[in-house]
Amino acid sequence: KYMMITTGSTTLILTLLFLQGCTGFVVPKQQSTQCYTIRSSSTRCNLFFGTRRIVKQEEKYKDLEDPTLDFPYSFNDDGEMLTIRNLEVRDLEMLIPIIVQEFGTSTSEAEISWQHLDVKSFELWLDSIFFPLSVRLSLLLKIQRQQDGDTLDMPDVLPDYNILCLENTSGHVAGIVELSRQPLDPNRNPGPIPMPMFIKKSYCTRKGLPPPNGWVTNLLIGKEYRGQGYSKALMKVVEGRAKRWGCDAIALHVDSDPKTGRIAQNLYQRLGYRPVIENTANAKDSTADYSWMGQSNCVSGVYMVEGVPLLFMKKELS
Repeated sequence: KYMMITTGSTTLILTLLFLQGCTGFVVPKQQSTQCYTIRSSSTRCNLFFGTRRIVKQEEKYKDLEDPTLDFPYSFNDDGEMLTIRNLEVRDLEMLIPIIVQEFGTSTSEAEISWQHLDVKSFELWLDSIFFPLSVRLSLLLKIQRQQDGDTLDMPDVLPDYNILCLENTSGHVAGIVELSRQPLDPNRNPGPIPMPMFIKKSYCTRKGLPPPNGWVTNLLIGKEYRGQGYSKALMKVVEGRAKRWGCDAIALHVDSDPKTGRIAQNLYQRLGYRPVIENTANAKDSTADYSWMGQSNCVSGVYMVEGVPLLFMKKELS
């Protein structure tokens, strides 16, 4: 019996050593080092099996980074033809319910009893009515700005808004992402209404910030389409479009919570985005007390934006 246990232990150790050695043969040294920074694994075995999938996806979407890409652009994704194009007004009827489901209050959640009226249920009811209207108005204004910035009739308007959507072979919008030129201020989010470029430049001058640069907002994939790499595809296209505009960096905010924001944070880290720590970015907020979030959050690029702790991340574009 003792001999069986010893033999089994020896076999297990030899197997683990073999798998550990395989990573050195299959994954080049420089690639293995990179994967440690973009992949959270507890063992080399998990890192080994996860590495090949990540590299494959990065190579699959590399063509989407091309700044000269024109829309609509169709490509083959594991046998399925996908199309990336500019968002149009006709897409809103399909898209707004997805946005409301993700960010707002549905009418079923806001069912109100007029006999037992309370403030909370009344607020939910109002939100279920006005949030979809505000989303529609915001998207209509952005689509119009996108069209104005792309026409030669208004050469003084720089291209500073692009809402891209990913469409599958069935004609359904599987996801969207917004790219705009914004002041890279970690203490604020771009508003729902697109501002004229001269206002954004004036804001940068007043705050001592660089000129407006690339900013990503509202990356959203429908629930039934998640886990298929569509977020990476849209982000690659966004980076290419930002280069076409002459941007040298892209910034974004993401949920700072290590649980609810883990998937999004991991996505951006794998794509090369890193937290930005700027303690003096805004004199008004630089003295704010963030100690309640813990020491690690205070020094990792988390900022209070409209009362919500968000992680500010940035990527330099080569």
